[in-house]
Amino acid sequence: MTGPLTVQALVDKLTARQAAADAEIADLRDRMAKPTDALVAAERARERWAGTRETVLALVAEEHPDQAAATRLSPPPTSRSSPPSPPPPGRCARRSSVRPWR
Repeated sequence: MTGPLTVQALVDKLTARQAAADAEIADLRDRMAKPTDALVAAERARERWAGTRETVLALVAEEHPDQAAATRLSPPPTSRSSPPSPPPPGRCARRSSVRPWR
């Protein structure tokens, strides 16, 4: 044993544990933001490709009305009817908890 716990030592321990919890929260937020950013980038790319496809179809329809009907018969592939939207920035579905110290 090291002796009785002083008020200053207790405050120092609490300060250190709070700093560790703050660091863990910052790390978790950073790790959560990376997949969200990647999802947003992928959704933007999909929208650009869809816009390009529509432009090409419109140009084909102007020049070759007989071929435009055939190209419109095949809809673009989709994985879902409507993609889920990401959570609002700064919010997450679950709250993280800090493990108790022993």
